[in-house]
Amino acid sequence: LLAAAAARRPGGDETCVYHLHMPKCAGTFVWRFFKTRFCEDDASRLCGRETLALPPRCDCAVNPITHDTRILGAIRAGRYRFVSSHSLAQLGGSSACAVAAWFRDPVSRVTSHFGYFRDRRGLNATSLAALFDHRPPPPKWAANLQWSLFLGRRRGHAPSAADELAAAAKLQSLAFLGLVEEMEASLCLFALRLLPTSVRDLCDHASPKERHNVAKSKPRTDRALEARIRDYNRYDLALYRLAVREFRSRAAAETRAASLLGRRAGISDESSLPSEGGSTRRRRRS
Repeated sequence: LLAAAAARRPGGDETCVYHLHMPKCAGTFVWRFFKTRFCEDDASRLCGRETLALPPRCDCAVNPITHDTRILGAIRAGRYRFVSSHSLAQLGGSSACAVAAWFRDPVSRVTSHFGYFRDRRGLNATSLAALFDHRPPPPKWAANLQWSLFLGRRRGHAPSAADELAAAAKLQSLAFLGLVEEMEASLCLFALRLLPTSVRDLCDHASPKERHNVAKSKPRTDRALEARIRDYNRYDLALYRLAVREFRSRAAAETRAASLLGRRAGISDESSLPSEGGSTRRRRRS
């Protein structure tokens, strides 16, 4: 699916970018942050699910859920500048677009998603722990959501060695891969790879960025709850570990991005960093 996009080796501002928006992986922030950078010449060329249109009437589309073969054909032909979608299905078997995705530590993502549903959707649950303490299993959004959206079906409670090899190959084929925990370095890498006109802004002037769709207060967790979340998210843990490894490899190859590693929302590079094991480690301040 992604091989054709990777083979194009995108790098110019005319590249079509297809962003896989995985919930609570900074997807709303990414759409709002980049939509005006890709469609800054005419903000009226932004469209959503209810206002989908073909280019040039629409150049940047969010969540384009449609069966319109003309629009699907335009997406796969790379005629849009920037598309943000919760699914890779619109790409079909191949696409001229460069595919981009952000990943997040599963415990952090599930905790954030619960806060979103509780504060913004009125979820009737006394606590996050309640979702993992009882049968049936937790809802889909709380168990291996990143794997499901990025790779699809799962078999068993944890990924096999073959599953992990397939996941690593698909991560490598992405035109861009970012980490929520490394947002400053991720934005710089995105610009270096897909939006050259924003390199100076995103690589040389890193600063706090506004976040969207955040919970009013962070749900409480403890070690026992985090262990249960990890147990139900073994596929996502494996995927995140592989994503961290791929991200670090790409960032290390770019001096500007490498200098931003560890800077989260303007914090110095001695802040907490994701480890390859999928958990957060904290550097000791001198």
